[in-house]
Parts: sequence; C-alpha cells; structure tokens
Amino acid sequence: RGVICYNISYMHENPILPNLLVTKIHEETDLTIADVIYWKKSNSMPFQSSPNKLSRIVEPIYIFVHKDNLSNFSANKEISKKNERTGQLFYKKYDNFIEAKNNDKFKSNLKAVYSTELIKKLIHIYYPKNSLIYDPFLGSGTTALGCIEEGLNYIGSEMKEEFYKVALERIKLKNDEIK
Repeated sequence: RGVICYNISYMHENPILPNLLVTKIHEETDLTIADVIYWKKSNSMPFQSSPNKLSRIVEPIYIFVHKDNLSNFSANKEISKKNERTGQLFYKKYDNFIEAKNNDKFKSNLKAVYSTELIKKLIHIYYPKNSLIYDPFLGSGTTALGCIEEGLNYIGSEMKEEFYKVALERIKLKNDEIK
C-alpha cells in the first residue's frame, strides 16, 4: 500500500521519454499514477546553451501505486481537524507543487541530482514513521541522508562503485554528525 516517487530528469534531452515510460508502466505492470508533483528547483538547468530549447526549472515526480490501492494507498498527510458530528477528517493542505533546492551543493559526476530538502518534503507527504524507503539508484546517497535526518529506515543499491563509495562516505558522515 506504499508509493513510488519517481523523478525522471531527461526532459531536456528527450521530452517524450517520461510520457512513454509512464504509459509503459501503466500498461505493462500493476502500477498506475496516483498523482504528479511538480518540483520547482531554485535554479533552472541546463544553462542557456541551446538555441531552441528552454531551460527547465520544473521537473515532474510521478507518484505510482499498485492499481488495487489507488483509492487507499498509505500517505502521511496530517489531520487538521475532525467533524465531531460526522467523524469526517480534514487534512492539512498539500499541493502538487514543491519548491526545493536543486542539490546539496555536493560536487558529483551524477547527471540526476536532487536535494535532501526535496526528499524530506516527499517523506512528510508519503512516508509515515517506521517506513522503509528503497532507492534503487542510490547515487551519492541523498535519499539515505534524508531518511537519516527524518528517522526513517532505508535501503539503497547502486551499480557504479564510484558513486556507491561516495554514498557510503556521505552516510557515515551524516550518522557521525547525528550521534
């Protein structure tokens, strides 16, 4: 009953790719889109080096759920009030537009980067305490760092040894900082 938050950052090179991928996921798996969040970065990328394409300051984050759980997937939305007469719950307002820094000012050769600020905002919406978050593209460990800061469990995997070692070092530093 959990969610998959999936950011596809190839909009500049191949703008059709996210739409094709989302369609394929919906048609060929038991997953579907529950929502789309638009992440507004603090700086647009890439820099103005194209004569005909715009720089992107917004990227989509697709929220996938199992098709059977489209109306009852788990989230972490905070209750703002309860109607005592009917028992109906009302929730704090959450928009599908999130502003967060591009990255943590960490130098990396990774192409797809994001900030712990973004991760923590997604955690506050979708991942209750004691959640386990899996990042299949660990990269430099940003998702793990956000989980550590928010007290959540995480698992990550990374194919490139160079990035894996960087992630381990960043995670170690964060854990030492918290102790």
